[in-house]
Amino acid sequence: MVKIRKGIFFCMPFFLLLLQSCLQDEPPYSSDSAEDEVEYKVFDTPVSELSGLCFTKDHSSLLAVSDGGKIFEIALNGTKIRQLPYTGNNDFEGITMNNETGEIFLADETEMTVYKLSANETAITEVVKINIPDGISNKGIEGIAYHNDLLYIVNQEEPTRMFVYAISIGAINSIDISFAQFLSDICYDSSDNTLWIADSRSKKIFHCKLNGDLISYQSIDYIAKSEALALSRHEGYMWIGCDTSGKLYKVKIMIP
Repeated sequence: MVKIRKGIFFCMPFFLLLLQSCLQDEPPYSSDSAEDEVEYKVFDTPVSELSGLCFTKDHSSLLAVSDGGKIFEIALNGTKIRQLPYTGNNDFEGITMNNETGEIFLADETEMTVYKLSANETAITEVVKINIPDGISNKGIEGIAYHNDLLYIVNQEEPTRMFVYAISIGAINSIDISFAQFLSDICYDSSDNTLWIADSRSKKIFHCKLNGDLISYQSIDYIAKSEALALSRHEGYMWIGCDTSGKLYKVKIMIP
């Protein structure tokens, strides 16, 4: 009996060391999908100078705008589904949708005006004109997001400013954004009632409160000029469009 007890006693340290070694070799998490291990994927699109993105009503595809006034519907892998019939020559830089009604709103930088697309997608009507007395040409409104009768509109630079426009009453408020260099696009996040802003100069995506207070940011140094942003928080990804290349990036959200 004594010998057996000694044998067990001397084996225990070896067993504990072996167990500890096995635990240290375990990865911090496991995944059934290889894609989960990739920070981003890149897709070609038919959209030159890709400047704005938003999800369609059912979130199965994306609407995208280019500087030449063209509006496209593209798949989440960048392939063209269709080009919308609107044929104007606007300088569209941002696009957003009211998911309840399907209404589409567009930000025109040259005109410094937000328009609504008609139901048949062939005409636009003015919603609001943004007035910045000392604004700079080609540094105007770049992004737009919709939520609950409010339009969040960002001016690119000098000033880096967010305008909040209440559609039903025609009231507008403004908030200066100090943490960004270029406000390139904006997206509303229904999961926690916050905003996400793309900055093409600092190559960052900022997460902030509705009042403009910064929560956190994520670097996207691999995108040359990020001017379009759409976000799906529950899937853990954001789709970012590059104005220079027209490519679409599916990027894993790495920040709270």
